[in-house]
Amino acid sequence: MTAASAHLNAEDAALGPRWRLLMTRPRQEGRVVSHLQRLQLPYRAPEWVCERFTRGRRHTKTEWLFPRYVFVCVDFACTPFNHLKYLAGVSGFVRREHAPIIVAESLIESLDRATRDAPQRKPQPAIEPGAAIRLNGGAYHDVPAVFLEAHGEARSRVLLSWLGRDVEAQIDNCYLSVA
Repeated sequence: MTAASAHLNAEDAALGPRWRLLMTRPRQEGRVVSHLQRLQLPYRAPEWVCERFTRGRRHTKTEWLFPRYVFVCVDFACTPFNHLKYLAGVSGFVRREHAPIIVAESLIESLDRATRDAPQRKPQPAIEPGAAIRLNGGAYHDVPAVFLEAHGEARSRVLLSWLGRDVEAQIDNCYLSVA
């Protein structure tokens, strides 16, 4: 036992349960969360729902709000430090000056409040090919068009009618609105 770890254990045993920040190995947050549930330790690993485009299709998926980090409330008098440090999927504690940092209770409360009160954002309905749309920005302000297809995550192909001819163009999605 090193002097730093003896000092850490004596100090932390006197503090009682405190919120700490665990760093996980890449893509191992779920594994760490399941181990913390098994140990019956309070933890916070907030998730959020986002939309991704894969191969031209929109998918809704859940991702970790803080990838590779899990907040855990632990009392080192009851739960040994090394028991958490060497859990499967854990890389270690986030430290300052050789001691795990203590996360303020107010930060955890505000995180709980923000995730609880956050509106569940519903994904925007996909615009169907052939739908009438209106371009509302840039050089194409208030121009009618026909939606052809999504072209990646940020742009779409549209059909414009210019001088009696149909012209295909790629437009940023932020300029599209359903007519």
